[in-house]
Amino acid sequence: MKKTVFSLIIIFVILVGIIYNLSPLKTNVIVSGSMEPVLMTNSLVFTNTDVSFDDIEKGDIICYNNVNIERNIMHRVYQVSYIDGEKIIMTKGDNLGAPDPWTVKESDYKGKIVGGINIVKPLLDCLYGNVLELNTTELRIKVFAMSAILVGLCTVEIISFKKRNGGFKYESK
Repeated sequence: MKKTVFSLIIIFVILVGIIYNLSPLKTNVIVSGSMEPVLMTNSLVFTNTDVSFDDIEKGDIICYNNVNIERNIMHRVYQVSYIDGEKIIMTKGDNLGAPDPWTVKESDYKGKIVGGINIVKPLLDCLYGNVLELNTTELRIKVFAMSAILVGLCTVEIISFKKRNGGFKYESK
């Protein structure tokens, strides 16, 4: 029985990892107040990597990489231009007075922000220390590990409950 439960947990963890890696939704932690009040500092945001750079319009919030900054940036599209047929985007943080001093090209683009959660970062800080000191890969691994452990514990508890009680029975009254 223990081998079966352990095998099921391992299979489940592997499947969750495969699904996460195949999913177009990726996560990032907001590390500054530049997008407040829309994206609060320390919130976790979801980036849809399936949204094409060509589909991005003024007003969208995007995730991109800038060679001068060693982290992903999430800012609103301020202006869209074309130079020699190449799409160039200017961005601006909602809480900043001026547009960013750089432009975003397709090679910098990571995806479009489609949502966020403001409570995740404090929870992760309690478990792992300062999340902002982790790189994105470390954060994903720790979030995945925490999720896998919680799901595994729930699975073990469900199986134990089922075994103790002779299965799940529903009796209508």
